[in-house]
Amino acid sequence: EMGFIQINEQTRTFERRKGVGIHKWAWLFNPDNSITYMQHNMFLSNDLSFEQWENRLMVLTADKADAGRTALLDIEQGIRQKDKLLIAYTPKPNAPKMIEKAIEVEHSFAPAPWDILLPRIIDLDRSGIYAFSVYDTSRRGLALRTLRNTGPCQVLIDQRRKPAYKIEDSEGLIPPIHEIYVDDSGRLMRITTKQLDMVVTTRQYVDKNYKARVEEALELFKKHPVPEPAPAQRD
Repeated sequence: EMGFIQINEQTRTFERRKGVGIHKWAWLFNPDNSITYMQHNMFLSNDLSFEQWENRLMVLTADKADAGRTALLDIEQGIRQKDKLLIAYTPKPNAPKMIEKAIEVEHSFAPAPWDILLPRIIDLDRSGIYAFSVYDTSRRGLALRTLRNTGPCQVLIDQRRKPAYKIEDSEGLIPPIHEIYVDDSGRLMRITTKQLDMVVTTRQYVDKNYKARVEEALELFKKHPVPEPAPAQRD
């Protein structure tokens, strides 16, 4: 066990648009003693025509005898209005200025929080494949994503098998395939990838096992501040 991810959702209004706001944040205390802190803030309008997000990735490298720790900051922002997507990002960690890129998306484009929202609106008892294009951070462009609903199953949670629905998440139908388990309302129960296994738990468990470590990590980040990058310049 090396960390946790927390997801909060609430109805929001952004620039007179009604929709849903989703805030994800995660802490990873890595085996090499480095620390990763991720924040992902998203807004999606009810009619799906508008979305905005910001991803912040902060890493505190392992403490080295000759160099100590180093703080690294990566930021990516996106805003979409119908089929126009504008991305701003840091080209490398701690870059002094952000870069912008405009992308025209397809009619099959899915918004950023679609992996969380889709299981809640499909018929989970009916198997099927859902394919759509998404924005891919590693490419700074579009990719084909596929969610395959395989129907009812059982999933192991706290050493007990519970009823669930399994969804396979992949790029196209090509491995690696991530396994997503949700309950009958489409809420996440477990996510299994090649690198990580994430299981739903309680706030009390997170506080008991990570509250002190997070507070200590926040103090370490304060000792290694990184300047915010300047916004991208527009012609």
